[in-house]
Amino acid sequence: MSYLDDMPRFYKLTLVVERVLEDRILRELRELRAPGWTVVEVHGEGRSGVRASEFEGKSLKFESICNADTAERILRRMSERYLGRYSAIAYAEEVRVLRPAPFSDPAAP
Repeated sequence: MSYLDDMPRFYKLTLVVERVLEDRILRELRELRAPGWTVVEVHGEGRSGVRASEFEGKSLKFESICNADTAERILRRMSERYLGRYSAIAYAEEVRVLRPAPFSDPAAP
């Protein structure tokens, strides 16, 4: 058994969205009880080419580490309200966290 095996598993959610969605996504993360998040400006290119113009500004990448229930709530909401309507992607990766307390969600519904 390794040290890594003993670390609790959580999910790192990544949401890459148009800047115009910033306030809405922040409101959703608070409402859905994300334990915290990081937001950075990003730019890139995919199958549809380079998206952001100077007027629109760079896209934003939100990252949040949370338990499975919170990850499910957030991904479901993103799918229902944003994916397919806006330039947005969302994905989750399983991660192991050394200090799990900040990412637990004892107040979840």
